[in-house]
Amino acid sequence: MTLDIVGQHEERLAAQIAQMQPNRQPTPNEVEAIAKYAVVADELEHEPFMSPDSHDGLVFVGAEKKMHARFGHPAFLKSALMPFRKLWMRSEPCHFATVRDLLFELFGEKTRPADFLTPQVSAYRLFYEGPHERSLAEPLEPLLATQKVKTVEDLINVWLNTHVVHTGKTERLGRFELKDFDEVLAQAGRARFEAKFRTSLHLIGYNSYLSLNRVLVRPIFSRLLQLGYTPSFETRAALKFGPYPKQEDEIRLDDPFWHLDKESEEETFDRLLKRDQFSNFGTFFSGYFGSRRTALDALKVYASLDFLLQATDAVLLEAPDAGRELRSNFHAKGDMNNNAGQVKVYQSHAVHFGDRSRLFLNHYYRQLRETLLAHRETIPSRMNYWDGNWWGN
Repeated sequence: MTLDIVGQHEERLAAQIAQMQPNRQPTPNEVEAIAKYAVVADELEHEPFMSPDSHDGLVFVGAEKKMHARFGHPAFLKSALMPFRKLWMRSEPCHFATVRDLLFELFGEKTRPADFLTPQVSAYRLFYEGPHERSLAEPLEPLLATQKVKTVEDLINVWLNTHVVHTGKTERLGRFELKDFDEVLAQAGRARFEAKFRTSLHLIGYNSYLSLNRVLVRPIFSRLLQLGYTPSFETRAALKFGPYPKQEDEIRLDDPFWHLDKESEEETFDRLLKRDQFSNFGTFFSGYFGSRRTALDALKVYASLDFLLQATDAVLLEAPDAGRELRSNFHAKGDMNNNAGQVKVYQSHAVHFGDRSRLFLNHYYRQLRETLLAHRETIPSRMNYWDGNWWGN
């Protein structure tokens, strides 16, 4: 069975961090910054705006490809902006780059070069420095760009500082004014302007802020606690009491995606395939099975993609075969949205996996299957909720 390197690497890294000593003694303010990052990132992760079922973006319909935007409720965006802004603002102690650099300073290995043969903190500079900075510096398309608003970072700042959180330029908030916001709005239109803002927030929040919290901040914070370092009372209280209650609090929030409990099995399957990390499987399954029902049944039965391939007598090709009928062709997702390799699916269950594509497809297949089965278990069988009581059909 193919090794699931993606999930296992993070587990091994966390186990290694649990045994490490910091390169120097962190100051109380530094411990506080790491703790606050954990608090704020945990809150952001629970926001409906950050849900993988939130699909803000532009939609093109009809033969003329008429454009419109499709967004979640504005309340979702407003709620997510407060924790996002705390990780965004350089003046905040839990600012992403500040905490990121602190983690590498405290726990980055100095005795050997960073690589992924053995889990180590320093190797994650490849993920959280270059890609993050490039995402901020990404040039805007000509329709959105103006003389002052040229990059994704500019676009987020002009929203935060002139419209969403504040209402205009001040000496403290930066160089953008409300007229800069209005200039982009008049040039691009609200749908395109707001869609770029929402998708940029989601990508940076997911790829940088939440990923850093899961992979490094939480394990390192736990290690600091083991070593006797403690944040202030205020931060410890925030760790215990946040806007999203814990299971032991005996509070159940109304689910903003409550309608998902009324899904059929096929609808759940279709919805999950729209999630970014699972989107490859719509293409793979359509080429391999040709039938949604057959693909869904196979997903429920086989615990890994390797088991599925073996049970369905797949023909694994060492190279692409131009002589076979091609059913689907795509580049598999890798880590940090990089391509893991090309996948070609041919007639009669013949497949060629390029580079590391099979490793990552195995990883995401397991996640897809676990997510599908877990959601279906939450749907009551033949039961309706009415007037505070459960009534059987």
